[in-house]
Amino acid sequence: PGNVEQVIAKPDGSQFYIIGTNGIQSVTPAFSASSFTTIAGISGSATAAALSPDGKYLYVGATGLYIVNTSTNTVIPNSIPINGAYIAGIAFSADSQHTYILTNAAVGSAISQVSTSNQSLVGQPLALPNGCATSSNATPLLVNGFSIPLGGPVCSMTMSPNQLIYVSNGYSVYGVNPVTM
Repeated sequence: PGNVEQVIAKPDGSQFYIIGTNGIQSVTPAFSASSFTTIAGISGSATAAALSPDGKYLYVGATGLYIVNTSTNTVIPNSIPINGAYIAGIAFSADSQHTYILTNAAVGSAISQVSTSNQSLVGQPLALPNGCATSSNATPLLVNGFSIPLGGPVCSMTMSPNQLIYVSNGYSVYGVNPVTM
């Protein structure tokens, strides 16, 4: 695959996901030419991706939020209302029951909580005081393995081992309790 930006392994090592500007592919551990399969149904270049700790779902931010069922490598239809925003980060709870989506839009950044059992938004998104900073140097930046184009947002999100969400948005670092949001 060309323009690889991230490789994500299922927890049991049975499958790998190759994320790049040319799309997303699944591959078996053999990594032979015939073991690569393109994941269909995702439009646009990936801006963020994460695999649930139980290995059931691959969440991908591109022109919207795409949820891949990793047992079939097919996109699950969803109507989670975060289309149109730049998806800058994705993190899962340790029990794989929730995922957290960091978005950046003209009015600022926000964290949305999604239930993985029914692919629905939980509560209201948490608005952060600042939007993501924008890249302004002469070359694109890499954030979490993804290339950020010139003028694009620079922010990231991770889930800590003690299950707190940390967001870096270029100006500040926020710690968020996912239980209370």
